Amino acid sequence: MTLPQVHILDFDGVYQAQTVLKSLATHVFFENMTGVRYMILPEKMKEVERILPERPDITFLGDGEFHHLTYLLIKKIKRPFVLLVFDRHLDVREGEFLTCDNWIRKALKLKHLMRVVVVGTQEQEKIHRVFYSEADPHKILKLLGRHPVYLSIDKDVLNIEVTGWEKGNVPLEDLLNVLRSIPKRKILGADICGEPDPVDVWRLELSERVNLSILHALLLDQSHYVPGNEHLERKPTYMT
Repeated sequence: MTLPQVHILDFDGVYQAQTVLKSLATHVFFENMTGVRYMILPEKMKEVERILPERPDITFLGDGEFHHLTYLLIKKIKRPFVLLVFDRHLDVREGEFLTCDNWIRKALKLKHLMRVVVVGTQEQEKIHRVFYSEADPHKILKLLGRHPVYLSIDKDVLNIEVTGWEKGNVPLEDLLNVLRSIPKRKILGADICGEPDPVDVWRLELSERVNLSILHALLLDQSHYVPGNEHLERKPTYMT
């Protein structure tokens, strides 16, 4: 099985000090591009799409105000799939332009998206094909059903202060357990956002450790997992 590639999209320098994470990336895009944070205007769309990975794989997006890039990544999926989102906020607002707080609503119009499962949100709205769950692997696997899955993780869902936003209520270990429980053959790709401010050194160190933990859980063969806190330090399985 081909291992997924790791991509980093760095629009504000937040990954520059995350040297271990950068060393694992296939490609790092670093440019202070305007017109991308929070929303993308139609005239910027093609420029942004040109810098995105050709296939979903695993992509680090920056802070939560870049979460709408997920929509552009999953547009590339040409088979039925389920979108699994970990996010403190429910990004389903109405709006003409693509923004970080409406991208899920726009994604629901994609031909191949069967349903959306949202974990950890503190806002629930009754929307057709949107389901809600706590971070329970058994419940989530049932909601995913037989379709492959794309995962989108905003670290503001976690109950640790890693982002510039308020924290959520999902323990890191619960998130990692869900990621480990999903058969790797079912995962089409994943993205991770929720970085802190680039000048917040303490949070940057914590954020990198969390990023590595998530990456490890996405790539780790469950049969080799040993419970404990070592996931914050161990290397992903493809490292030598």
